[in-house]
Amino acid sequence: TNFVYATPFTTSGDAHGDVKVQYKRKTFLQVRTRMPCLLWQAEVTQSWMEELNPLQVAKEDIVTKTLALYESLKSDDTRIIQLQLQGSIQATVNQGPLHLARELLGQKPVTEEEVIDWEDLRDAFIDFMHVCRCAISRNKELMINSRSEYHLNLEHNFAQIQKDIHPLLLA
Repeated sequence: TNFVYATPFTTSGDAHGDVKVQYKRKTFLQVRTRMPCLLWQAEVTQSWMEELNPLQVAKEDIVTKTLALYESLKSDDTRIIQLQLQGSIQATVNQGPLHLARELLGQKPVTEEEVIDWEDLRDAFIDFMHVCRCAISRNKELMINSRSEYHLNLEHNFAQIQKDIHPLLLA
């Protein structure tokens, strides 16, 4: 059985920092026993680490948001869709997708490795925006008239984010 846990860090030694300097160390553990089991401790048979740079950390976050939003589309419950949309496109979300895009897509890096990660992040944002658009459409289909003002607010926020992110995706 495999387990993974992640630890945020910065090269300056702080655990957390601005998104441009936020790295993540993922530790993978392989244990001998199958889970669940009644043992208090399981023997680790193998372990390895992977370090993600800020672009990779942001991509992982955006992909996670995109998948959660995509999964919500399978539901006929507008509350689930709206909850995911709210966390993705509401203007009050700190450190949200728009902040990540502004900070990390604003300037194309120079090294080949960073350019590849930058392009991967840009592609993740393109997918994210597409799924947001689908979620807004799905929400509108399922919506009861009493929530129309809320939906109009979601559409407005999405239009604003789309306007702000679009130039960053064309770079």
